[in-house]
This record gives sequence, structure tokens and C-alpha cells, in this order.
Amino acid sequence: MEFEYSKAWGLEHDFRGLSWWCPSPPSPTVVWSHPPPNRVKINTDAGHSLVLQKATSGVVIRDEHDHVLGSFYQSHSSLSSVFMEDALAAFHGHLFAKGLGFSLVILKSESESIISKLQSNVDDSSVIRSTIWDILCLSKSFAECLYRYTHRERNRATHEMTKEGVG
Repeated sequence: MEFEYSKAWGLEHDFRGLSWWCPSPPSPTVVWSHPPPNRVKINTDAGHSLVLQKATSGVVIRDEHDHVLGSFYQSHSSLSSVFMEDALAAFHGHLFAKGLGFSLVILKSESESIISKLQSNVDDSSVIRSTIWDILCLSKSFAECLYRYTHRERNRATHEMTKEGVG
């Protein structure tokens, strides 16, 4: 896999100007929920363009005060399936959080299948088996790592950033 472009922001940057990624607030019935104190939430998303044959992994990390502690997107050649792109976004979320030094994390994804596989810890024969295994191995480097499904409405900033990366 060859990576074409990546863009990341870390803790040393001011993120108050990122409101353009989420131009309108989520619907009143579905809102972003804060992680418990001393934990961070890693929201991930994947996007792709069939025309450009390009995919993007997007990650936004926030604390319990809704502060963006880091955001990241990475574009690469389109993969064999959307399922694999979602798994790669989760993997990138883990790598980014580890690189920023977080140890108590909750990873959230719009892919129920990915979350289910990560929560089950059962070996399977799916096309993303090796990526799931890599994620689970990496998760052992955190003091705590939980997996939760999220609705797109709760993942709007990550989704919009991923769309930007797809171009």
C-alpha cells in the first residue's frame, strides 16, 4: 500500500478554528457524548472515491471537555473493500492516539462490523482478519482500550474531514 498524502495536527496546535469541518450542529436527538474523565475518545471514519480510486482514513481525538486534542487524515490508494477501509481507519486511530501518548482510550467507529469484531476477540476468516489482529495487538499497549459503535450524526467532524481528504 502506497500512501499519497497525510495531514495531522497534534497537541501543540489550537483547534478552535476547526468549526468549518462541522458547519451545522448535529440533530438535537443525536449528539456527541463525552468520554469519562481522564479518557479520550478516538472517532474514526473512512471515505473513498471510485472516480479518483482513492481512499482516506480520518481520525479526531477529543477529551471529556470536547477539546480536540488531535486530528488526522491520510489518503491512500483505494482498497479492496469499504470494510477494509473502515478497519484501516480504526488502525490509524490507534496509531495516532499511541503516538500522542494517550493511554486510556475509547475508539468509536460508524462500522458496526468492525466494532463487533474488535469487541468479540474471536478469530475469523474475513478479509480484514490481519488488520483486526494488528489493532488488537496494538490495543494491548494502552492501559485501557474500549470499542464502541457511533452513528454518523455523532461522528460528523471526522466524516467531514475524511471527505476533505478524499478530495
